[in-house]
Amino acid sequence: ALTIPPDLDAALTDAALATWDGYPRSIKRAALEWIKTAKTTPTRAARIAEVAESAAQGLRPKPFRR
Repeated sequence: ALTIPPDLDAALTDAALATWDGYPRSIKRAALEWIKTAKTTPTRAARIAEVAESAAQGLRPKPFRR
């Protein structure tokens, strides 16, 4: 369903959310899976920060850039 978790939603600014909405479905799914599979809270927070910062810059998250 590509549901954005509350912690990611809180991290995304309006501009970052617009970028997120423009990502292909495969990138959204991969990023959400990447966040979901974090084993520790600090890792999850770092991954969420990476996704939010990349989206704010208009880029894909680092693991999913071409």
